[in-house]
Amino acid sequence: MTKGCSRFFERALESSTLLPSDKIHQRSIDLQEAQFKIAICAFHQNVLEEAEAKLLQFRTAPTSINEPRDISLRRIISTYLFAEVCFQKKNLDGAHKQCRRAHSMKRKLIGKEFSWLEANSFNLLKEIANAKGDALAAEVYQAKELEYTTTLSSGTEPNVSAFLEV
Repeated sequence: MTKGCSRFFERALESSTLLPSDKIHQRSIDLQEAQFKIAICAFHQNVLEEAEAKLLQFRTAPTSINEPRDISLRRIISTYLFAEVCFQKKNLDGAHKQCRRAHSMKRKLIGKEFSWLEANSFNLLKEIANAKGDALAAEVYQAKELEYTTTLSSGTEPNVSAFLEV
């Protein structure tokens, strides 16, 4: 990703706010999707403060069992990415809490699909445990990660890159 990509989304988002709400609906402009892509750009560019701020709206919105799957997945990935941001900023307790929250939301809202998210969550939890010096927890998380990585290698599910790219 280049910084131009993020600027492109930000300009598009700014321009769309000038449109009347009926035009936004007619043109199927998804403002939340644009915000989500800006957050992903910031995360990939390692601009952690911007990524954290952009992910905030997705993490704090109330969840609903009846919401569309793409909104649920966006909310779950946002929470997971926030956990990654916390980890990179050395906030291990915050990273652990948000990663467990993303894991719980995934099971509650989308069930057993998307093993890549389970594998990534357990990998992050393993890294957090290692950083805290908890070898036993790291070993348990590594075993769980391997379990879901095996499912991924069977090729039956989409890869994380399909959801995290812009």
